[in-house]
Amino acid sequence: LTDPQLKELSLWTDPTKSGAALGGATLAWLLLERSGYTLLSLLCNAALFSIIAFFVWTNVANFVPSIPPPPEPKLDVTDAQVRAVAEVVRDGLNAGLAFLYKVGTWSDLKLTLQSIVVLYVASYVTAWFNFLTLCWLAVVGFFSVPKLYDLNKAEVDAWVEKGKAAFNEYYAIVDKEVLSKLPKIPTAANTAKKAD
Repeated sequence: LTDPQLKELSLWTDPTKSGAALGGATLAWLLLERSGYTLLSLLCNAALFSIIAFFVWTNVANFVPSIPPPPEPKLDVTDAQVRAVAEVVRDGLNAGLAFLYKVGTWSDLKLTLQSIVVLYVASYVTAWFNFLTLCWLAVVGFFSVPKLYDLNKAEVDAWVEKGKAAFNEYYAIVDKEVLSKLPKIPTAANTAKKAD
């Protein structure tokens, strides 16, 4: 974590702040889960309430001189801000499209098989929970995993090294016995390179 405030929250340096944030997230999750609302319907209702509240406030301010009308927000976006956001979006889209091309054309067989396995596991795990519960679990993980790692760094690092070694051992076997024996699939890009 690079943001010092997020780091303080996740490591519980101020237990009051971290507890309040985790408690607030848990309360919001419980209210949404038990109310039957989805996140989108709740946001729509909040927007509807805001529009009605601003309408009432504006009309009351016209009749009661002691109540000021709602302040007009400054909605000024500069060209530099738009360019900065556009560059970030463009770079992300280009990287994502390049990745999808690699996976979709099977030009990198290992990456394609890894993507298939990750997507299958993700679809299997997400079938157990709805989206809101997954978000809440991510928040709980944010507040618990860094602190637990900080308290048990040596033991966790030892287990991670053992896990990496075991994974690399099994991956080498799969690579030798299966992946290396799969035929290379010709792609348009590879065919064009050979023609040159």
